[in-house]
Amino acid sequence: MQDVPVQADNGMSQFTKTSNTIALCSLANFINAADRVIMPIAIIQMSAQFQWDLHGQGWILSAFSIGYICTMVSTVYFQLSYSLHVCGKTAYNVDVCIQ
Repeated sequence: MQDVPVQADNGMSQFTKTSNTIALCSLANFINAADRVIMPIAIIQMSAQFQWDLHGQGWILSAFSIGYICTMVSTVYFQLSYSLHVCGKTAYNVDVCIQ
């Protein structure tokens, strides 16, 4: 019988996959937080350029919250439409990463 060399799996492939996922989610959260901070500042100059009143500014700023709600509802619909056993973790990760 021949000895077959066994490669030791030290978990580095899983570590790098997990690290990449965490880094991408952190980047998405950073962009989301920056957008929440910058948009109220930028809308002042945008309202002067496009002649928006306070009512229009409110609708534009609330569109972000409406987008978050629609994302969560669509994620739950996706999760319930397909098997929770198969894609429950995927749907949760999509929802977390999008927010």
